[in-house]
Amino acid sequence: MGKYIAKRLGALVIILIGLSFLTFSLTYILPSDPVQQLIESMGGSHDPVVMEKIQDEYGLDRPFIEQYTDWMIGVLHGD
Repeated sequence: MGKYIAKRLGALVIILIGLSFLTFSLTYILPSDPVQQLIESMGGSHDPVVMEKIQDEYGLDRPFIEQYTDWMIGVLHGD
């Protein structure tokens, strides 16, 4: 019985990692720019220097895998 439960828990972990990857991937490929939306919601202009600074601050200029890893670490820490 213990072997069965361990096997099911292992499968659950794999499924949760897959779902988190799918969720992050879908939000990553959305056609909208989160930096642009943030600036518009604050009533700012489309200054390229400001947009680059915000992208750097939030890590949006890094590769997909690095962003996913940081996101997963944040999720595991409850962020």
